[in-house]
Amino acid sequence: MNLTYKNRKEKGSVVVYVVVSMLFILIVLTIIYMSMENKSINQEKKIAKIQQEYNVGKSDNEILLLMKDQYNKIMKETNLNDDELREAEGSGIRELKKDEITNTTIKGILEDNNNNAIRAVLTGEVPIPEGFYYVGGTKDEGIVISDYEKDSGKGINHTSASKLNGNQFVWVPVENESDFRRYKGYKDGELDNIPTNGTAQEILTSGGYSSEAADYNEMKTSVINYKGFYVARYEAGNDDSTLVSKQGETVYNNIKWGESMSDIGTSGAVYKSKNMYTGKSGFSVKSTLIYGVQWDAIMNWIDNNYKNENCSISSYVVQSSGRGVYEQNDGPSITGSNADYVTKNIYDLAGNVGEWTMEAYNTDNRVYRGGTYADRKDIYPVSYRATSTPSTSNDRIGFRVALYL
Repeated sequence: MNLTYKNRKEKGSVVVYVVVSMLFILIVLTIIYMSMENKSINQEKKIAKIQQEYNVGKSDNEILLLMKDQYNKIMKETNLNDDELREAEGSGIRELKKDEITNTTIKGILEDNNNNAIRAVLTGEVPIPEGFYYVGGTKDEGIVISDYEKDSGKGINHTSASKLNGNQFVWVPVENESDFRRYKGYKDGELDNIPTNGTAQEILTSGGYSSEAADYNEMKTSVINYKGFYVARYEAGNDDSTLVSKQGETVYNNIKWGESMSDIGTSGAVYKSKNMYTGKSGFSVKSTLIYGVQWDAIMNWIDNNYKNENCSISSYVVQSSGRGVYEQNDGPSITGSNADYVTKNIYDLAGNVGEWTMEAYNTDNRVYRGGTYADRKDIYPVSYRATSTPSTSNDRIGFRVALYL
C-alpha cells in the first residue's frame, strides 16, 4: 500500500511538471507573438509616416526596402556618424530634422530623393555637402568640414588640425543679400578704394573670360540661397603638384592667375581651383578661386563694422600685426604654421602669400588680397587689395579655394 501511494505521488509530480512547462512555453510564445505584432504595427506606422510625409506612392515591400536603405537619410535624423555626433553635441549644436529647416532651397533638396547635394544640416541651417564630414566648430566660431570621413569629430584646435588628413573648409555665413558685395578694405590704418573696373560688380562684362559673368552669377545665387559658402581653411597647398587645403603643406605659390584677363588657361590658380573636385565621385560641390565679394564677406563675418566702413584701428581687418606671417626674409611659411594666425578657424588670411581672387581691378589687372610675407605688418592688413597682371607668377602670390552648392 505504501508503494502504491508513492507511485501515485510521483505520477502527480510529473503531471504538475508537464503542466507548468506547457504554461511556460505558452507564455513565451505569447510574448514572442506580441513582440512580432508590435514590431509589425511599428513598421506599418513607419511605412504610413513615409508615405504621408513624402507621398512616395510605393508598395509596402518597396517601402520596407526604402526603410532599410534610406529611411535615416530621408528623415535626416541620424545622418551623422558617431564621431560627428559626439563633436556636435560637445559644441552645443545638433543635426536638424527636415521640419525644423526654414530655408526652402535646403528643404527642397532634402525632399528630392534623387538629389544628394546635401549630406546633413546642422544648427543654424548649415549644410554639409555630400562627400564631406563634420570635424567641429560652431556657426559663430567657424564650422569645419573635411572630405575625409576619418576626420569626423576630431576637433578644431591647432594640434587636432595637424592630425587631419582631408581637405578642410570653413562655413562662412551670409545672412543678408544686401551685405554680399565688395567693400573698400584698409591700408595703413585708413580706408582704401574699391577698384573701378567699369562695372558695379567685380567681374568684367567685356574683356573677361567667356563664362565669367555666368560663373559669378551661379556662385552668387548659391550663396544667397544657402545663406553662405565654404572657404578653404588654408591657403592652397602644393602636395606634389596636387592642390590641397591642409595644415603643414608647402604653400602653392609661383602660380599665375591665368594666361590673360580673357583666358584662364590650364595651369593657373583659376583653373586649378575650378577643377579641385572635377572627376571625383561622391562630390556635388562647385569649387572656385575665391571671389573678392567672398573675401569681403569673411571680413564682415570677422568684424560686423566692416560693412559700415568704420572699423576701429585695433580691428584685425585694419591692423593684422601678430596675426600673420609678415616681414619675413626667407620666403613664405608652410600652411597653418602658427596657432596665432587663425581667425574663425581659417588660417593665414593675413600675410604669408597674397591670394589671387576672381576680382578684376581694371581691364588689365586682377586682384590679390591680404598682404604677403615680405610686406610691413602695420600697413598691409588682411583686407588689403593689391593688383597684378594675370600672368604674374612669383613666390609672394598664392591662392585660396572656395566651395558653393
